Amino acid sequence: MNPLSLISMLLDYPTEALRTYVKTNRLVQYSPTALIQELEQLFSRLEQEDLLAVQESWENTFDQGRQSSLLIYEHVHGESRDRGQAMVDLLSQYEADGFEFCGRELPDYLPVYLEYLSCLNAEAIQHGLKAVEPVLIRIGQQLNQVQSPYRVCFEWLLVLAGVAKVEFKDQPDPTPQVSMRELLERLDTEWAEADAFSAPDATASCRPNQPPTLDVPVHWVGFQNTSIPITPMSITHSKQEP
Repeated sequence: MNPLSLISMLLDYPTEALRTYVKTNRLVQYSPTALIQELEQLFSRLEQEDLLAVQESWENTFDQGRQSSLLIYEHVHGESRDRGQAMVDLLSQYEADGFEFCGRELPDYLPVYLEYLSCLNAEAIQHGLKAVEPVLIRIGQQLNQVQSPYRVCFEWLLVLAGVAKVEFKDQPDPTPQVSMRELLERLDTEWAEADAFSAPDATASCRPNQPPTLDVPVHWVGFQNTSIPITPMSITHSKQEP
């Protein structure tokens, strides 16, 4: 099994089908020796815990904030307008390499992007992973900070990207811990609409500050058209074989 396809499957929303697949296949055989122990911990959790508990854990990990979001461009562009154009460019890249995106997720959803890369040659795979290396490191560090078992997936991706030594360092959380009530009050304040008749020099804003961007390309180019005749979860081939 292609390692990128496996990592894509592990990072996607967990289902009963995933649990069954993990139970019936010895998946650690595809991983680097140094990561086997961590992968076995992740597989054990997927196999043994109640499915609803696994799904809740996934949602709390990847769907509750920007720091560990699986949407690549959320880390790169935040909510800026550049994100929309980046999506268009990425879809064009998929099509140029002979794939038709037909998933329910956004095209920059990391499991979808990994599926796409899994169908390319080794050089293109490494180039594609290096292009998003800062995002992989950021998510990996966040998962390491909360001791998430999904951290191993990002260690593996960085190994595939050619990183000589993968070591996530704990990053101090710049945001003090607050209660849910305080968090909601803070959000209400940040998103409050400005007065309709504010003075011209008023500095109030109805939107929160945009996050800093990362040094990652808007889109990726230069991949060779080396499609493999498989049908991934969200991407299908659109070109006819010669």
